[in-house]
Amino acid sequence: MKQREKVVPLAEGRVLEIGIGSGLNIPYYDPDRVTHLWGLDPSSA
Repeated sequence: MKQREKVVPLAEGRVLEIGIGSGLNIPYYDPDRVTHLWGLDPSSA
């Protein structure tokens, strides 16, 4: 089991993911626990 599978589902409330990239973590967020999700990626690519 990868770290994201263990850690991301524990997030709750309003979440800001820095370095979201292509959004690989998004499927692991629990919609019953996360009210808002913002993604920020400083890369222009």
